[in-house]
Amino acid sequence: MNHVPVKPIAPPRFRALLRVRLCAILVLLVLGRAPAAEASQDVLGIVADMTAAYASIQDYTARFVKRERIKDKLRDAEDIRLKFREPGKIYMRWMGPDAPSREILFVKGRDQDRALIHEPKFPSSFITILTPPDSPLVLQESRHPITDVGLGRLIELLATYTHRAFTRGELATRELPADDPSGPAKAERRLELITPKTATGYLAHRAVVTIDLATRLPVAVELFGTSDELLASYTYKDLIVNPGLTDRDFDPTNPQYTFPARRLPV
Repeated sequence: MNHVPVKPIAPPRFRALLRVRLCAILVLLVLGRAPAAEASQDVLGIVADMTAAYASIQDYTARFVKRERIKDKLRDAEDIRLKFREPGKIYMRWMGPDAPSREILFVKGRDQDRALIHEPKFPSSFITILTPPDSPLVLQESRHPITDVGLGRLIELLATYTHRAFTRGELATRELPADDPSGPAKAERRLELITPKTATGYLAHRAVVTIDLATRLPVAVELFGTSDELLASYTYKDLIVNPGLTDRDFDPTNPQYTFPARRLPV
């Protein structure tokens, strides 16, 4: 006599419990991921708005404050007077005690795309150093080439890395409170961008971006490593957009500047 195998039937109570657990898992998957996806999509829109806002800017001045970790050592903050004019004209003068009156001038397409550097310390104070913006001389004092300075380049980098992380499904974001809640209220928005610690192809594991709501521009960014160590911070203070800078502001013979006529290619 042939016997037809009979599948065991789970008790009704077990089947009901199983359905509840499956529903709970589905709810967690949907609700747990949706806010992050929406926030990430929102960041892409914010970066696109930064790009649109910057499109109307021809030039600007600011106090550029940077602090960087170089060779595993976090350096003191550097206070720099910055002049920037599109396309790719940069003048910087250090105001702090570590490198007082150091000057850098870079004009895209001029001097064979090399930067002019004047160090006030003897004996280099008697010459103007002529060097590529990404030369070892530059990168021993900075994490990035001179051409990475500026709001436009910052927006480009934010657009590149947020889009990459979003496309890979590796971008998490959240809103942060004011940097100093006890201080006077500022018309700013602070966003945190996070990628997995094991991810590659990014400048940092975590970035905190401060957006000025009046100009819609990123006026500060802090970069953190996988151990939450500060890698770098860049802040644009006292920002004045479209002040009407001229070629004279990017002329090494400007009497307000101190570039020696003698040049030394490096």
